[in-house]
Amino acid sequence: MDPFVNLKIVSIFTVLATSIIGVMLPVLRWRKEGPKTAEEPSFWFFLLRAYAAGVMLALAFVHIISDAFSVMDGLTGNFPIASVLVMVGVMLMMLVERASLDFGSRCFGSSGDAARVCCHSDVHQHSHGCLRHAHQSNDCHHEDAEEIFVIESHALPPHVPHAVADEELGTSVPPSLEALKAADLPQVSGDAQGDLADVVDAKPRVMLGMLEFGIVVHSVIIGMDLGVRTQKPSAIVGLMIALCFHQFFEGLGLGSCIAYVMHEHGSAMQWPKIMLMVMLFSITFPLGVALGMISIAAQSFHAQDLFHPWLQGTLDALSGGILVHLAFIHFISEDFSRTDINSPKHLRLRWSMLLSVILGATCMSLLALQA
Repeated sequence: MDPFVNLKIVSIFTVLATSIIGVMLPVLRWRKEGPKTAEEPSFWFFLLRAYAAGVMLALAFVHIISDAFSVMDGLTGNFPIASVLVMVGVMLMMLVERASLDFGSRCFGSSGDAARVCCHSDVHQHSHGCLRHAHQSNDCHHEDAEEIFVIESHALPPHVPHAVADEELGTSVPPSLEALKAADLPQVSGDAQGDLADVVDAKPRVMLGMLEFGIVVHSVIIGMDLGVRTQKPSAIVGLMIALCFHQFFEGLGLGSCIAYVMHEHGSAMQWPKIMLMVMLFSITFPLGVALGMISIAAQSFHAQDLFHPWLQGTLDALSGGILVHLAFIHFISEDFSRTDINSPKHLRLRWSMLLSVILGATCMSLLALQA
């Protein structure tokens, strides 16, 4: 009998509610207008994301990975299998994201003088929105530009500006989509314009699907890790807290992407389909927990068998690696590499974010004292 079944059920409904709230906030907020009109994220928004990153890091290193080393100790002699599986968890996220991006790029890649689609964030967009989500490539470095077409310079007439200066940051960004639309481009044929329209129409929906795929993979694995735990309630509580943070911010990003597609392609994105995507995102973690609980309830599962330490240790190590990747890449690196965050006027915000990371890690580390 699972001694923590009640705690796991509480975690299922807590994370489920947090996921639904996170994904529905931008969908309901921008149901009548696109997210491009949103204001700049607030000071406290970035502090909360930084705090969440610290929570996830401490959860990974203090609770999850340490348990993996303890459970798998001696299973393979002197070979550090737990360390290898942590590394596999990090690489798994890299592979999933790279595969998602490459698959998406095949849907709207081009050659020669044709337009290439590149993702750019508007500083007034939600920082975790569709146009710059954690699951997107870091190849796009201009965070103060709207989504644009990067067109070969020689394909533009002389009166079309190739870049727009950013006075505050001393950099330049490509011209806006509106500027390109207003320009006279007589050399572009009707067929070519139709192809570009297809590219614009397909890109957000493909990226939305790839984003959902990446979330499903790691949410199920982490959910299974919580489901198979039969000791250390502090680790279960820690996972629940960290996953509430994670699912909330992932939900904001996914919801922003849904709102963008819904606004740009209103007739193609009906509410039943939106609700289906919301539910798919929301139930991935509870589904993982349920699968983990079923596995330990199976009659073939006995504490004295090797199946238990292998299953628990593998899920711990993979989850730890995934959490480390999410914290560093999707939270810390993404926020601290923003051009607006690194401007001289935001020195106080940068150091406040660093302190928030440390505070989050400290609080989650202290939770281990209750183990």
